[in-house]
Amino acid sequence: MRDYIELTKPRITWLILMSTGIGYFFGLPSHAWRDINWLLLLHTILGTGLIASGTAAPTTVLAHPNAAAQAGSYSDIRTRR
Repeated sequence: MRDYIELTKPRITWLILMSTGIGYFFGLPSHAWRDINWLLLLHTILGTGLIASGTAAPTTVLAHPNAAAQAGSYSDIRTRR
């Protein structure tokens, strides 16, 4: 489970979710502050979180061979954990 969480990069995902929420409120018309659609905001945050986490995992996996080349070998990286 720890490896999965590391693959999804939760810190970056959190920043993306905060930006999405703030952008949602900035995008509201000035008269709509009383009638916020909380369900739409929840779906927007949930969808963005899934997309952000899902795209972080392949990026991490694809970047791994580059890290191995810089470190010397793949086994060097595995033993550093």
